[in-house]
Amino acid sequence: MLCPELFKFPIPTYNVDCIKRAPITKCTKFKEEIKSLQLVRTLSVVIPANEGPVVETIANDLESGSCSLYLVKQLPLAELVRREFLEAFVKRGKLHGISPKTRLETDDCAAIFPDGTLRLSLNRETYHCVKSCSTIKSRRRDKYVVEIDLKSPGAKDQLEKETLAFDMILRWIPPEVPSNLGGNSGMAVSVKSLERYFSDLRSMQIVNLPPAGSKLVKLDEMAIPLLEKPDKPKSKTAVSDKQVFFTPDELMEYIGLLVLDCETVPSECMRPFTPDKCTKQVESVWLLNQQGLFTIKEIQQAIDQLVEFIEEQKQTSPGQNAIPWVALHVQGFPNLPLTVAGSRECGIGYDHDNAYTIVIGGEDDVLWRKMFGCSGKGPIEPGSSI
Repeated sequence: MLCPELFKFPIPTYNVDCIKRAPITKCTKFKEEIKSLQLVRTLSVVIPANEGPVVETIANDLESGSCSLYLVKQLPLAELVRREFLEAFVKRGKLHGISPKTRLETDDCAAIFPDGTLRLSLNRETYHCVKSCSTIKSRRRDKYVVEIDLKSPGAKDQLEKETLAFDMILRWIPPEVPSNLGGNSGMAVSVKSLERYFSDLRSMQIVNLPPAGSKLVKLDEMAIPLLEKPDKPKSKTAVSDKQVFFTPDELMEYIGLLVLDCETVPSECMRPFTPDKCTKQVESVWLLNQQGLFTIKEIQQAIDQLVEFIEEQKQTSPGQNAIPWVALHVQGFPNLPLTVAGSRECGIGYDHDNAYTIVIGGEDDVLWRKMFGCSGKGPIEPGSSI
């Protein structure tokens, strides 16, 4: 901070939920939490080992979430309930959408969920102009949250004459080809069908966005923090041998430091980051920061790949040579309208941070941290960073 005596901003309030370390085989609650964040903006992977091919494989699998995004200019809500659109893109496949360049505290915002739900966050003036007022879910001062099931029979009655329009970033995942047709039957639906529909049939402006930001970084020779093994009892001997392990909170802070690309080397006005507890020297650390619009299935696939990698490492590099942990950080969209507000009206009256971090250990254990609070970020931009 440049002038702390003049500018003193309070620390934002965050709700942090922790799930204690548990075996991978008993992580049913983790899967429930993963499903609760349906629209993902950023995914980050940390692997403290010289395993670039593993990170590159995960990045390639997430490529469709960065490259198959379309920006539709001023999409009227009435277009969402046209019979052709409903049959082709809402009832078949999975449609995801979010309004870019909007903030919950000042603008009207919209989101489309893969189950066919349209959720709107409207200012008071807009709310009194729309015709779908009977579906209000929440209200906070001058903000109204409206939710409409596009697949329901009543959705057309509510929206077919609605003139309210949004710029929308859309991603459509085509339905899977039935197994009896075979994978090479030639009947698979292309993701470009969405672009053709809006540009050719509806004469609307639609832009295939360039790939969102992706960053693959290799850090050489680092000392990474170690957590105490879950089955290892604490003893005075460990302290006397200077085996003071990092706490889960400290490990999460270290992972955040890597994900945010913070400087760890000394400079004129900053001291270096030097772990003063039990660490392990590794040859390199690989980081992946991928932006886009990712699905629950893609997040689960990335987690499964990390679990499989840890299991393989246990077989090929047992004991001290094994990788102690790998991490995955997932961040949602700050302007995604919520039906239930957090503290200080986060999610309805204000943009919010909604994220979770998973650390998969080498002892078949998982450490989970979920964070929710008001966001200090500006409006999201379409294109290279959404």
